[in-house]
Formats: sequence, C-alpha cells, structure tokens
Amino acid sequence: MTTGTDKIYQMVTDQIIASLEADVVPWHKPWAATGSPQNAITKRDYTGINRILLQASKFVDPRWLSYKQAAAKGGNVRKGEKSTIITFWKRAVKHDKQSCPGRKACEAMSQGANCKRFSMLRYYRVFNVEQCDGLNLEPLIIGETPDPIAIHEAAQTVLDEYINREDGLALEHGCNGGCGDPGGAHYIPSLDIIHLPKRDTFTTMEAYYSTAFHEAGHSTGTADRCHRKDWTGEYTMHSGGRSREELVAEFTSAFVSEATGLDNTLEADQHAAYVKSWLRHLKANPKWAVEAAGYAQKAADRIRGI
Repeated sequence: MTTGTDKIYQMVTDQIIASLEADVVPWHKPWAATGSPQNAITKRDYTGINRILLQASKFVDPRWLSYKQAAAKGGNVRKGEKSTIITFWKRAVKHDKQSCPGRKACEAMSQGANCKRFSMLRYYRVFNVEQCDGLNLEPLIIGETPDPIAIHEAAQTVLDEYINREDGLALEHGCNGGCGDPGGAHYIPSLDIIHLPKRDTFTTMEAYYSTAFHEAGHSTGTADRCHRKDWTGEYTMHSGGRSREELVAEFTSAFVSEATGLDNTLEADQHAAYVKSWLRHLKANPKWAVEAAGYAQKAADRIRGI
C-alpha cells in the first residue's frame, strides 16, 4: 500500500533523478563564495536531503523562503515561478484509548505505556529569493574567491583531526599486502583502516580529499561511531542494499567537501557511467536518497567534530 510518506520519498527521488537525467549530479558542485543553502529569514543552513535538493537549483543566491515568509518580508513570488520541495520529520503519537491519561498529558510526559510514538516524513515548498520581488532583505554579499591552498589545508585539518579523534582508526597510503586492491581506495572494517592510494596518483588534490572523505564516511558506520542501520562494512555498487551505503559515503563526502570549500565535481571520463549507475539504483529504491542523506549528515558532522 502506498502511503503519504512513500509519495514524499518518490517526489524527492524524482527531483534528484530529473537532475541526473539532465547530466547534473546534485551532490557534486564546485565551491561557491555565496555559501550553503539557507533560510532567508532564520539564516539557518539546510541539512541532509534538503541541502542536496536546493544545491541542484540554477540559482546563485543560496537563500530560500516559503511563500508566507516572502509575504512577511514585504515581497511576493513572481507569477509562474516553480517551487522546490524540502522535507522535515514530524513527530506523532498514536494514543492507546485504554492506558493513555489524555493526549496533552501523554505528549508532555510520555505517560501512555501503550501509546506508539513515530515520525512522519512531511514536506513544504520554498522559493529562491531570485524568484521573488520586493523582498526587504539585505543584499547578498559575495566574498572573495577562496585560496585553493587554504582550502586544501582546511580539508587536511578536518581529515587529520577525525583520524586522531577516533580510537583505533588509522589512515594508510599505498599497500604492502593484506588490504585488498593495492591501487584502490577503501575502508577495512576488520582493521579499522582507511586505505588510500598514494597522493601523487590522484590527478588533483580535490580528487584526493573527496575520495578520503568518502572512505571516512564508510568508517563512521560502526557501532561505536554513528551505528548506522544495516551497516555491514562491505561496499560495492553491485550488491543490492549495500549500494545505499555507497550513497551515504557519496553524500558524506559532498557535505564535508562543501564545508571545507572543495570542488568535488567528477572527472569527465567518469561522469557518464557514474550518472547511469545512480539513475538505476535510485529508480529502483525511492527511499534511498532521503535515508542516505540523513545518515550522511550525521556522518559528516562526526567527521567534522560537530
């Protein structure tokens, strides 16, 4: 049976699929001086799947708001402009008629022994400020282009601090045996080691750090870190549910790359096969995008020490 939540999963996935079919990977973007997607009124950054959905837009301005928020700021959304959906989880309670002391008391004190508490996925629609007229907002401030060296230093600091902060976790370059493909990048759960090829084998430093954060994302799935549901420590693009973990790692890398200012766009020769693969997986698994983005936000926060 299709539920309201299932429809929202599908709406989100359809939006990501539309981007992929247009040859745009919504979680891969160059760094921008204008910043991460944020609410124009509260100034709070959007997280998880909402960050990915809003980053996929054509707009330069990172600020978004609802129709009501636009009106409250003295403006209006221009006629014909198309909204973008963002999601949120709403807590709900199914009250047991026999044991519940009353809805208000139960929700305030969690007193209903047999009441069932759950979360429902919901959505609402937002517009970019570039789609509006008459908004009483401060002008967008575009900063200077970040220094690539400073970006690389920031990325290295995040990586070093994560490795040093996590008991038992190690990072090794190259391989002298016992770590699978000596030329590949992977996380080895049994040894708690992130293995990467030597730095000089990467075409760019951006590619190196994007790969490092991807494998670091895998390493957060353990029980003593983010304790990810159905985490197996095995990752391939061809093995059903484990492909979702690859998407978690992809999103994690994107979130950490964005935070440090890295350009995480793919090499051109990898792009077509990459897009085709994720189109196939997401069409078959509409829940994956929302689930993976939620896991990835927690993983990225763990890596960044938040």
